[in-house]
Amino acid sequence: MNTFTLRTAERNRLRITLDRLHGELLALRLGFEPETPEGYVAVHIWLQAQVDDLGDWGVFKIREQLHALVLRALIDPQLEQALDDWLDLITPATPAPLRSFRRLAQTPATVPTAGRVTVV
Repeated sequence: MNTFTLRTAERNRLRITLDRLHGELLALRLGFEPETPEGYVAVHIWLQAQVDDLGDWGVFKIREQLHALVLRALIDPQLEQALDDWLDLITPATPAPLRSFRRLAQTPATVPTAGRVTVV
């Protein structure tokens, strides 16, 4: 598990723990070697940017959104489309499952496709 301490819009501390595999894959997606200080910092910067974009939501909602954004950054777009297609088959009267991407992370996370995150 990788734990990151971030700051919310109100400058409150927010601690989030990512599964080790998710942290490693996100570091790789960002162009860094996992399990290195540079990889950890890149993931931290990316997570903080997502928190900044989310605004002043409650801590629980921000954590929930962050986990969804990490998954969206990692999964293949075709897999996400397959999930959307499946959700389209559900009758309109039935709300999307609580853990679906339709309820979480309405906006895709921004992830560079090439290059590295600039560490300041």
